Amino acid sequence: MTMAAESKEVRGLITRAAEEAAAIGNDYIGAVHLLLAVIADPTGPAVRLLESLDVQPAMLRERSMAQIRRGERIHRDVTDLTSRARASLKHADAEAERHEVQSTRGVDLLVGLIAQEDSLASRVMREAGLTYDALHHAVYRSAKF
Repeated sequence: MTMAAESKEVRGLITRAAEEAAAIGNDYIGAVHLLLAVIADPTGPAVRLLESLDVQPAMLRERSMAQIRRGERIHRDVTDLTSRARASLKHADAEAERHEVQSTRGVDLLVGLIAQEDSLASRVMREAGLTYDALHHAVYRSAKF
């Protein structure tokens, strides 16, 4: 289990990601579902962070939804994390640990998602103009997040 999976905030995001996945008919939690969960709270720190970088979360959601494979709505718990989702959580843990953050947060997960370069979440974020360096700097060089 990753440190992120033990964080109350990230556990809540994983639950939200599972709801996102089930709603669009995916029987797995991918990195893109984690991204959708992170940007779901319009008043949350991750959304404030993105907006400070001139990236609109609604646009990230729209681009993500346009590229996700859809199925029939699933009426059971979705619990399986893909290898890319697990890798994104590990990247988030590594960032939080490197910067001596006590508990992995949603903003750490954003950095972990963009660091997992072969995922749809990372591609959508990069297409929106985000870079690992910009996110990393905004999260760890600023006291706001």
